[in-house]
Amino acid sequence: GQGRNKDATTGQVRQFENQLQQNGQDSLERSKRSLQRKLREHEQKVRDLRASGGYTSSIEREIKNFRQQLNAINDVLG
Repeated sequence: GQGRNKDATTGQVRQFENQLQQNGQDSLERSKRSLQRKLREHEQKVRDLRASGGYTSSIEREIKNFRQQLNAINDVLG
């Protein structure tokens, strides 16, 4: 697909389509806010770890996943 979900997997999009269908838009909006909060927290962790010379690869993988999930939610919400 094109547009905002280019980084999201088909499975992620399907997961959030199911959530929207089963639990409604409010549920999806809550998930979006939660992911945005987790993303901010993890981005700060990466900055802190880089400053102290720590390893960031696992946190960067989680950040990538959070961004993909947010892209999937945005695609589902339209």
